[in-house]
Amino acid sequence: MHTKARKLKLRTITEMTNRKKKSIVEEVEKVFNIYRNRGFEVVELIGDLEFACIEDDILPVKLATVGQDEHMGDIKWSIRELKEDIRCTVQSLPYTRYPRIMTSALGGNAVKNKNHLPKEDSVSANMSAATMIFGTSRPDYKKMTVEFGQYVQVFQENQRTNTNDTRTIGDIALSMGPNHNGEYKFMNLNTGKVLLRRK
Repeated sequence: MHTKARKLKLRTITEMTNRKKKSIVEEVEKVFNIYRNRGFEVVELIGDLEFACIEDDILPVKLATVGQDEHMGDIKWSIRELKEDIRCTVQSLPYTRYPRIMTSALGGNAVKNKNHLPKEDSVSANMSAATMIFGTSRPDYKKMTVEFGQYVQVFQENQRTNTNDTRTIGDIALSMGPNHNGEYKFMNLNTGKVLLRRK
């Protein structure tokens, strides 16, 4: 599910496991809470007919749906921009197949990058959506030491260090910069699971 705020220009993306009403309501409420936590009031949700089933569940937020053959211009262009960013990243990598973890991270990185850029038609032409909503500062390119999809050896945090156990693990980088805890996100090549590491 992809959302974009009309005035703040914040974009969100969520990997949905199903299209059931309960799941849609949960994800929409998570998006609403992002804005509410920063003191913004959500008054209207515009979506396609798939959102019609949640109209009563999101009150007092008003739901406006577009017809089956109509498109939301804002979202249509936002999806197109994200697909372009993802396509550019994929074309720069040597892989022919992408596991679900990497595909999900590709979308998340594209949205994160868009949110860090100020928009002229936003509420503020100088502040990015990420700064206004999440309070994050501008990206520090000096801390972006890895690229998405890069093979790296990640430091293994062993309990005992005086053994012959491996000190590093082969991983694929899923994030270009560290999170607020200084950790990078990686995909472990042995398990296929996400790892958070500083080194």
